[in-house]
Amino acid sequence: MRPRARRTALERKSKQTARHEKVSDEMATSMNPMLRRVLWAETSDTHFPYTAQVGGERWTLRINDFPDEPLYTLFVGQRPLQDIEEWPSTWVRPTGSTTPDGAHRGPLSPPQ
Repeated sequence: MRPRARRTALERKSKQTARHEKVSDEMATSMNPMLRRVLWAETSDTHFPYTAQVGGERWTLRINDFPDEPLYTLFVGQRPLQDIEEWPSTWVRPTGSTTPDGAHRGPLSPPQ
């Protein structure tokens, strides 16, 4: 009887560990914007060409003075969060998106 109880306890511990690891992986993904799947939409602003709604927050990408600066800066709400050198594989560009031509067509701040 005891070996079965021990196995059950070990199985419970294993399930708890697996559940904790899954939660930890999900938290790490949600905290790191580079790991999240993001569906971007184009804006009319060539300085802030992409926007997305992620977890109830507006994310916006600003194009910087590349190569002197990182290619993009990610804004969450109105605050800059992270510089981006390469487009993450988990991010999806809008269908038919093009490189901005540099013409100013909107405000020089993240869209609200």
